Amino acid sequence: MQTLERELQNFGGRVLFPNDEGFMEAAAAWCLIVQHQPDVIVIPNNASDVQAAIRFAKEKGLNVTVQATGHGQPKTCAGGMLLVTSQMKGVSIEGNRARIQGGAKWGDVMGPAYAAGLAPVSGSSTDVGVVGYLLGGGIGITVRTFGLGIDSIRSFEIVTPDGQLKSASESENSELFWALKGGGGAFGVITEIEIELVDCAHLYGGSMMFPYDRAEEILTAYANWTPTLPCEATVCATIMNFPPVPFIPEHLQGKAFVTILGALCTDEATAAAILKPIADLGPVMNDFGMIPYVAADMIHKDPVDPLPASGRGGLLKRFTPETARQLVSSLGDISISPNLMIQIRHIGSRNSALCPPTSSMDALRDAEFLLYMLGVPMGPVTIEMIQGQAEQVLADIAGDIYCRGPLNWIGEADIPADRIRECYGACDLDRIKAVKAEVDPNNMFANAGVGIQ
Repeated sequence: MQTLERELQNFGGRVLFPNDEGFMEAAAAWCLIVQHQPDVIVIPNNASDVQAAIRFAKEKGLNVTVQATGHGQPKTCAGGMLLVTSQMKGVSIEGNRARIQGGAKWGDVMGPAYAAGLAPVSGSSTDVGVVGYLLGGGIGITVRTFGLGIDSIRSFEIVTPDGQLKSASESENSELFWALKGGGGAFGVITEIEIELVDCAHLYGGSMMFPYDRAEEILTAYANWTPTLPCEATVCATIMNFPPVPFIPEHLQGKAFVTILGALCTDEATAAAILKPIADLGPVMNDFGMIPYVAADMIHKDPVDPLPASGRGGLLKRFTPETARQLVSSLGDISISPNLMIQIRHIGSRNSALCPPTSSMDALRDAEFLLYMLGVPMGPVTIEMIQGQAEQVLADIAGDIYCRGPLNWIGEADIPADRIRECYGACDLDRIKAVKAEVDPNNMFANAGVGIQ
């Protein structure tokens, strides 16, 4: 350890060791289930710092785990180097392109994009890191209109395990570019990414809330409604089970609801007409309306404060009335469900505006829905209970499942490599393996992405 400390003392960024003040705070992931225990934390300021850190790691034989925010971290760092990119968050916009540094969150991109009358193809939370979201495919709030987040990527700047700074695009290092779009962080450290912005500064977004005792009725209506939707509409059905704890508003504590929410990239009158079949069911709350894209957090209302969240997900071929019935039956008494959120996102995007050439996550284009379940271990609720119920639900609707995953939704903390590999088709996996073998033959980035070696 003293050798590491001495040799890294002139590093351009910040270096922390386990006994240093601020070490635990720097190691913390947003998902508190992930408890990193690295030998050293490196916090670079720029791409040159990243190169120096990776060259050092290569020389010393250290594995490297990269973290910007720690949302959905698939592996825990146990020893080696934790490289935290959170200080690299610059954003520049030229025309309809944004260049974004590796540690930026979507919140860093939203404001500048909105000022230019544009928007990124982003996720449901502005608190999530741009790079991690995109490397896992990027199922966003406008996926049916503009496609996956990876569809908007035009180039990467990456430090590979040999310490070189490379560009990857359709015309340069094209195989690496293909693998990065959905293959996770298994190939190096992304120091900058260039994306195409879309003309969607405003959208019609919000949610409608129904009491849970109508769950089967509302989810059946959702199942019948979604096949009729134009690609301008990306919607989601969410079951929320609010526990009686202080951080939940008092009027919601101990109650459960089914919420239909979404983003519609169209004018107000057209959007209202599209939503009418659900609005006619008589929600107890309806806050849909025209909003600026920078206010998109209000649609899903994802938590901002760090939580010990445990999730499991799967891509669905379909969500039918029978699926709805089976889901409600499988969940049982919702008041004692260890999963607090059960979400069914409508994601079918084959006809979206930016649907591109291929990527390593083409399974995302063949699935029509995403099912994701999330719980928070507290009181008598354990991680084992949360995951056990989720696995049972997925087993009960196995006939509707396309595959487990995808990468950003497969779960948190030490997911087995074979489960991660299930997210990819056989041909894609072989191709990813070939890129991995070429770029990272010693598996320096074993804690990221597909974890193949």
